[in-house]
Amino acid sequence: MGPRLRVLIGAWVLAALTLVAAGPVRAQFYEDARRSLDLSPDPAERSPRMLGMGRLSYVIDDVHHRSDVWEFSGNPAGLLDSDSLSTLELYPATSAANRVHDDIATGGAREQQEFALREVRLGYEGWHRAPGETAFGLIGDFGRLRTDLPASAATERRQQFSVPNTAVVLAGRLSSLAPDRLRYGVQVHHHYQTSEQKYRAIVSMPTGDYIDKDGVTLTPPDLLTPLDFSIRSLGFTTGALYTFAPSAKLGADFDYTSNAIEGLNEGARNSSEVQSDRTYRTGAGTLSGRVTLPGEASADYIAEYARWGTGRTDERWFITLSRGTGQTPFSGRGQLQSRSEKGNTLRTRIQVTRGPITLGFAASRLERTIHFRPPPDDPNAFNVFLRMLAGRPEVDSLVLPDSVVANDSKETRDEFGGGIAVRLPWRSSTVGVEYRQDEGELKQTRSGDGPQPRVREIRIGAEAAATRVLVVRAGYNDRSEDQDRLTRGSEFVVRTVSTGFALHPPQSAWTIETGYGVGWGRADFGDPTRIRSSRQQGIFRLRWGF
Repeated sequence: MGPRLRVLIGAWVLAALTLVAAGPVRAQFYEDARRSLDLSPDPAERSPRMLGMGRLSYVIDDVHHRSDVWEFSGNPAGLLDSDSLSTLELYPATSAANRVHDDIATGGAREQQEFALREVRLGYEGWHRAPGETAFGLIGDFGRLRTDLPASAATERRQQFSVPNTAVVLAGRLSSLAPDRLRYGVQVHHHYQTSEQKYRAIVSMPTGDYIDKDGVTLTPPDLLTPLDFSIRSLGFTTGALYTFAPSAKLGADFDYTSNAIEGLNEGARNSSEVQSDRTYRTGAGTLSGRVTLPGEASADYIAEYARWGTGRTDERWFITLSRGTGQTPFSGRGQLQSRSEKGNTLRTRIQVTRGPITLGFAASRLERTIHFRPPPDDPNAFNVFLRMLAGRPEVDSLVLPDSVVANDSKETRDEFGGGIAVRLPWRSSTVGVEYRQDEGELKQTRSGDGPQPRVREIRIGAEAAATRVLVVRAGYNDRSEDQDRLTRGSEFVVRTVSTGFALHPPQSAWTIETGYGVGWGRADFGDPTRIRSSRQQGIFRLRWGF
């Protein structure tokens, strides 16, 4: 297996692992799969301004990206003070990615597609605020993500995620207990997330071989491993926010989310199912405020620390295999494995402003550990059932999965960066430049170290008022990514240009904003297949304030 294919398969395995392994409550399963594909976390996914300005995120603010407890950490107690208006918003977004290389067997006359991604999202939120008293409303989104990756020389594995998220939030102050300083918040959230996998034949055309076309649907190579997952989640969050002074606001919140997970693999002569109930408990604390500095400068800061865990949970299996007409089927049920998870995140953002100059800095760290253990000495264990099947002559052992083995995995991710922005008198314009670095690592006792991805970015952006109504934006992003520092031949360069605008007539209640970026990439190593890629992202936002 070549290093390039190894990296691709490793990325796919990581995506599948994070779906089943799940993530912190705040990420959820769908978002964790997006993160493994480098789609999340992405501050620009709700901000046309940042996307249009080359993805600047350290030195400019947006309505959904600033040093605010509600927008930064999701603490519901911060909702009341996050805005003074009642608002209603819609923000559809889309992303697409594609990677191909030349077919060496034809001398480069044809191309072979090795990765494809498509995503569509529709976000919405509506809030009613009685200034200084209460705020309530709802927030949510609908999302669909599809990935295509080669499973073999002639087949591809297609996976599609979909999710509706909905949360109802209430925040306010207690008139009998420090009403000018203390805020409370309550949130109830619901998620229904699905993942479907299909195996298809790769479509061959005169111009090349393509995995994102609708080839013939094939039988899965493994009849017992679930292909389709559904996750039903229901939870609540409680939070508090206390203002000591403008320079210090202390917040705390606790989230409890219960997840019912079900995986299925059903065919004409086989049925397998995996079930588990997994509860996440997450506690978080935030510190934010504004500090006055010498020389008429000021600094806005916010920091959050969150910690979560599940305890031990058991995963159950149910299997039925047909032996033919009139024959008693093979069937069984029992414990598949036990699983436990814990993790923590630390994030911070600082902006220092003096006159027309703004300096911005940000850093974050994620740590997550997951432990898997097969049931010891259990006659109904999945491994015992597999050994029984492997010894029966009427069962094809090639379609059986591997045994369940113990595994410990530890994932870490570190991000840091900074930049500078300058406001110019010409047409109220702003220009900025930033540098960002993101490094990750995955260690497993079963497969060893890796992958270890690393991303470096240089961002440049600008905006200017074209008229009293129209603001135009443009940006450039130079991205260097190493998909695995342990593997040679996995380095790529991606360059993106972006543009956008904001339309807000004077004295009107509505604002329209758009941002669009298109990128092109190439392999940053001497590969004769000339790997090349393209990527697009677009965001539209319609916002009413009343």
